[in-house]
Amino acid sequence: MTEDVIIIGAGASGLMIAGRLAEKGLNVLVLEADSRTGGRIHTVQDPSFPAPLERGAEFVHGHLPVTLGLLDEAGIKYEEDTDVTLQINNGKWNNSEEFIDGWDLVMEKMAGLKTDLS
Repeated sequence: MTEDVIIIGAGASGLMIAGRLAEKGLNVLVLEADSRTGGRIHTVQDPSFPAPLERGAEFVHGHLPVTLGLLDEAGIKYEEDTDVTLQINNGKWNNSEEFIDGWDLVMEKMAGLKTDLS
């Protein structure tokens, strides 16, 4: 097979463009150095933890129709944030409201923004 395009990296962007180019009829080769695809997207289900763990991209911030559409198209499950922050203290999981000093003020300021910011 002769490749029309070689894409380096099977993260979200590499996989997205590979799919789009393949839809156009191009022969695409994706090369990935890691043992799995997905790049920074890496959700782990650990029975010792009460929720899925994110070892990479932790959340989609804001309402991003293209991103959410791609997740739907790929059949990737996602869920809205539960607004629960967990931490471990003395070997026990805790969902203390005082996770970070001043967090409530940060969230209040963010809620007042008219546009999304990084």
